[in-house]
Amino acid sequence: MDCQKDYVHQSDYIFKKEKNPYFQPIDDQQAKQLNLSGSQYFLNQCGIGGKILSTPGHSIDSISVVLDSGEAFVGDLYPQEQVLLYHDKILSHSWQNLISQGARFAYFAHYANERVNLA
Repeated sequence: MDCQKDYVHQSDYIFKKEKNPYFQPIDDQQAKQLNLSGSQYFLNQCGIGGKILSTPGHSIDSISVVLDSGEAFVGDLYPQEQVLLYHDKILSHSWQNLISQGARFAYFAHYANERVNLA
């Protein structure tokens, strides 16, 4: 994603340090970059109705997928009920953006099989 390009190699040193023989850093010359503005078209070409949004909060390069059905896959984004605890305008804006883009339910990376209704 274009909003993640500056962070792709952020963890390379961790994997190199572990000396995993299967690790190979992403080759920037061969990687294809998807722009957020083209995400709806890309997903549609894959048979998925939805869009990808930049949702910084957990990290500056976080993204979420919002399906046309209203389901949102938000990864590590802090839950909506915790937003006030962080006093973070960026995190608040991410949730407002998700809801304004049609998110009605959220699935988090660390809450397996749990669907959270959004207000």
